Amino acid sequence: MIQDAGWTGVRHGWSDPFSNDLRKRVVATVLKGESYPSAALRFGVAVSSVVKWSQRYRPTGSVKPDKMGRQRKSVLDPHGDFIKEWIRQSPYLTLYALKDKLAARGAAVSHNAVRLSLRQNQVLDARGSKRAIDDISRHLGELIQTIRPDECKKCFASAGYASIKT
Repeated sequence: MIQDAGWTGVRHGWSDPFSNDLRKRVVATVLKGESYPSAALRFGVAVSSVVKWSQRYRPTGSVKPDKMGRQRKSVLDPHGDFIKEWIRQSPYLTLYALKDKLAARGAAVSHNAVRLSLRQNQVLDARGSKRAIDDISRHLGELIQTIRPDECKKCFASAGYASIKT
């Protein structure tokens, strides 16, 4: 026999808030004197929800839910100007080096926290690595143009790669 796995096509774990109409009816029932467990059973909600809605209603007069998914502030927000200035001065600064500079300022965070902060503040994006590779290639090309052929010969000869005929 195949058993039902319980999947109903509804997202599990996180759910949308209950309607304000239901919340109002539950709170009205509690205000008339019904106990929290009894009201919860009657309306098919958790006792903790009934308690929370009633506690919210007393001081505010409203049962509206709080905003869901609040954005947490980064511990690096106060250091935003410092980070942007260092990146402007040293565009090839690594996350680890930036993390060390922040630690010297008293912000002990992981390199991943630095990466997330840079991405959230749109300093770093998904194409950043592609641009960095292109920039490095361009800089290497410019650097190679500054090396004289006789310097290359000396370098290869001292490394023992091949006999260089002069």
